[in-house]
Amino acid sequence: MKYGMVVVLSLLFAWCGPSVAQNSKGSERIAPRDFPLLGMQAFSLDSEVMERRYDIIVRFPMAYLQNPEQRFAALVITDGNRFFGGAAAALMAVEAELEEPMILVGVGTPFEEGQAAYNIRRLYEFSPPGWNLKDPFGQTVAQTCKENDVPRRECTGGAPRFLAFLSQELLPFLAGGLRVDPQRLTLGGVSAGGYFAAWTLFQENSPFSNYIISSPAMAYGDGEIFRVESRFASKQNDLQAGVYLASGSRELADPYLEGVGQVASGQARLGGVLQSRNYPSLTLHSEIHQGLGHLDVIPVSYARGLRLLFGKP
Repeated sequence: MKYGMVVVLSLLFAWCGPSVAQNSKGSERIAPRDFPLLGMQAFSLDSEVMERRYDIIVRFPMAYLQNPEQRFAALVITDGNRFFGGAAAALMAVEAELEEPMILVGVGTPFEEGQAAYNIRRLYEFSPPGWNLKDPFGQTVAQTCKENDVPRRECTGGAPRFLAFLSQELLPFLAGGLRVDPQRLTLGGVSAGGYFAAWTLFQENSPFSNYIISSPAMAYGDGEIFRVESRFASKQNDLQAGVYLASGSRELADPYLEGVGQVASGQARLGGVLQSRNYPSLTLHSEIHQGLGHLDVIPVSYARGLRLLFGKP
C-alpha cells in the first residue's frame, strides 16, 4: 500500500537562541543537538482513503529506545494537534502506575488549513452516515456547512471512511514502522471525537480494544449512537473491550454542550445502557468530574482512563 508519507518535522522543538558553542568558553567540548522533549516526533501523512493530509504526533516512552525489539501498546487520540498536550501530560503523570509503557499517537488537521477547515473536517470525519440534520443539533451543523459553502455529503457522514483511514493506512504504518502492537490499541476522543470513539466501539471492524471517551457529543446523528448500540446488542452477547466515559459537572449547566449537544447526559445514558447489557468481557467506568468543564476535564479524563484501564493491580 502507498502511504504518501511526507516527513515534515523530525521533532517538535528547536533551539532558537544564540549558539552555545559560539558563546561559551571551552566550546570544543559542546555540540548542539535537538532538545529531547519526551521523545516526541511529528510527521504528515497523505491519506489515499480520505484524500487529505493529517498531522501525526507521536510520543515514545523511555523504554522504546532501551528495548529495540519490543512492541508497545498505543493510545491513538483524535484532534491530536489540539488535545495532544493534555493527553501527553496525563500519560506522563500516570505512566509509572501502568502495567506497561505506552506510545501516544495524535491524529489531527494540519494547522495551516485554518480554523474553518478544522471545524468542517471534524464534522465530517466524526459524524455517522444517514444524518438528515433536521434535529436541533443537526440544524446548527447544517448552518455551519452552509456558511462554509460545503455540500452536506462532504460535511457529515464520514465516520466510516475515517475509521478506514485509521485501520488501513495509519495503524499499519505504526505497526510496521514504529513498533506499535496492533493487538493492544486504545482509541481516545474528546467531544465530537468522543462521539466517534463511542461509535467505533460498536463497529465489527474496529481495531481498538479499549476506549477513553471524554465529553462525547452524543447529539451527533440524532440518537444514532443508541441505535448503533442496540443493533450491536441484538447480534452480540458479549463486548470484549475496556471503556472509560467521562465529562465535567460544569457541562451539565451549559445550554449548548448539554442543552443541544447532550454531552453529560448522553455519556451517562450510554454508560447505563452498557451496564444493563451485562457483557461478561466488558470493563466499564463512567464518571462525572466535579467542578470541571469541557476542556479542563480532558487531561483528567485521560489520566483516570489510563489508571482504571491499565493500572497495575
